[in-house]
Amino acid sequence: MAANTRSAILALTVDRGGASVVDITEALGLADATVRRHLDRLVAAGLVTPSATVRGGIGRPYQLYQATDAGVRQQRDHSAGLAARMLDQLKHGAVDLDAVAQGIGRCIAAEHRNDVQGASLKRRIGSTVEALRAEGILDAWSETEGGFVLENHACPYREAAEASDCVCESDRIAIQELVGVAVEQVSSLAHGDDTCEYRVRAPAAGGKRNRA
Repeated sequence: MAANTRSAILALTVDRGGASVVDITEALGLADATVRRHLDRLVAAGLVTPSATVRGGIGRPYQLYQATDAGVRQQRDHSAGLAARMLDQLKHGAVDLDAVAQGIGRCIAAEHRNDVQGASLKRRIGSTVEALRAEGILDAWSETEGGFVLENHACPYREAAEASDCVCESDRIAIQELVGVAVEQVSSLAHGDDTCEYRVRAPAAGGKRNRA
């Protein structure tokens, strides 16, 4: 039971890109002392690390806990799947990295095509995030004045992504294939940013709009 609780706490820090004791107690329904005890164990195991103290405008400062690279790998390691898809592309003659990225992205999209529902862009984005959460590619999305922002807080294959931009590009292509419109990646965990962030522009005013 204790191991399951620690796993749930670790998963939360990975999914959210960091979490406070209050975040964890509210999300998992655990006592404050229980959360702190498990966090101490996760820190000692090198799976979680306390980040700088966050000082908000209201309330007392609080500590944010973030998963280490080892913690992310324990919760979200899709390197084997990435390697299999790369080998499949090479087997089919794709040797150019752009071609490999295109092939992998389309492969991921094809595997999740039936999971993406809705005629409207908003609904397609929501179901795309849900579909690709299992791949570790996306965690969350939000609607903005200019369109939509899609985020990932923990890279599922960090070392490979740091070695080649082909890996990030394949994820972008998969997202683009599923939502059906242009997707721009504006930040990357592999490049040292806090998140992988993708942006989708809202349909032009007066243009053709889909209905949910």
